[in-house]
Amino acid sequence: MILDGASLEKMTERELARKMSVMMTERIRPDLMTCRDVVSAGRYPYTGRLGILSPEDEKKVDEALMLVHAGKLAGRLFSEISDGQRQRILLARAICQEPEVIVLDEPTSFLDVRHKLELLAILKELVRERQVAVLMSLHELELAQKISDYIVCVREHAIGAAGRRRRFLIPAIFLSFTGSPEEATKRL
Repeated sequence: MILDGASLEKMTERELARKMSVMMTERIRPDLMTCRDVVSAGRYPYTGRLGILSPEDEKKVDEALMLVHAGKLAGRLFSEISDGQRQRILLARAICQEPEVIVLDEPTSFLDVRHKLELLAILKELVRERQVAVLMSLHELELAQKISDYIVCVREHAIGAAGRRRRFLIPAIFLSFTGSPEEATKRL
């Protein structure tokens, strides 16, 4: 695989971490870490071996927390905040890495509708303002259609359908999965 003209296999872990950030669905359990500590981990690709943050790194942590509207959570223990707040903190950690690409696995899982829309608005702002490429997996087709510029539907480890959002209608997605217009209509 190629990223920015370079082979991912030939990049060091540090180089890759400076270009790409990943936010997985699985729950991390950092014992006794504050939200600020979790976000600060996003700066480790830029620190020395001891992971000591410079004043510039601290500034990046603050900016990431503010961008996801989580500044008030900085001093709270990560283990004591809600799922929606955790998603924002994990997104702040990903942003803090200053990547060119953010890969998200089901970023709206465990969130209510309000927090889903807020998280997606933050991602859209990253794309627009910072030119970060955002790749994410979603099971919520309506959300994918609202937020995405390009949609790829995967079925049984293969691409079932793909296209630009404006040309990509939800019934077409269902048709590609069911193979039958009648079944697609029933699912709508």
